[in-house]
Amino acid sequence: MCVVACLKKAPIVFLFTLSSQLLIAQDVIINEFVSSNQSGLTDADGDYSDWIELYNPSDIEQDLQGYTLSDDIIFTNKWEFPETIMAPNAYLVVFASGKDQFEHNELHTNFKISQEGESLVLSNAQGLAIAQTAAVFVPADDSFARIAELDGIMLISDVPTPNAKNIFSQGIYCSHESGFYDTSFELTLSNLGDHRQIYYTLNGDVPTSNSRLYSDPILVENNSSTA
Repeated sequence: MCVVACLKKAPIVFLFTLSSQLLIAQDVIINEFVSSNQSGLTDADGDYSDWIELYNPSDIEQDLQGYTLSDDIIFTNKWEFPETIMAPNAYLVVFASGKDQFEHNELHTNFKISQEGESLVLSNAQGLAIAQTAAVFVPADDSFARIAELDGIMLISDVPTPNAKNIFSQGIYCSHESGFYDTSFELTLSNLGDHRQIYYTLNGDVPTSNSRLYSDPILVENNSSTA
């Protein structure tokens, strides 16, 4: 069960039932990143460089030449991929080391990632942003990772998995932690494991199959002025 309270707004409570809906995506995605690598993956120089992992969810090869990565949502063409082919359903680690090189079959950007939090943007060869992460603080040697390759929710993981599937337990995940918030936001829900329908209430009552059916992100906002 996931409960989120926003100031004086009543908690949102959820009920989950089985469903057969699937989420399908084709663009290359940012699957995971580490912004303070102190004892994890090393590059060819033996350095603990920060890293960004991409994933190709399609069944065809993806040519990344001309694609760009950036830690700046304004200047999205900060670093450009050389000729790089991603195999179908494959992972690719790019070191965010600031070295700006392609040696020893390793890709290195010309920027590093701020541990305090900054958005990462992946753009295609036409300059269209196809993936973007939130600006979040990530503890040292932890990663910020998708709970599943085809799911948009990203959470902090204490088990980074470069070039491999991310590790999260089966269950229902919320895009925001339980707590009180000063500003409005859209709450996204996703389940990892089996596919389920989600019913929810806004008054704290236990949901039933007659309650609201979750289909789109839920707007959570401050209603204290009307209470």
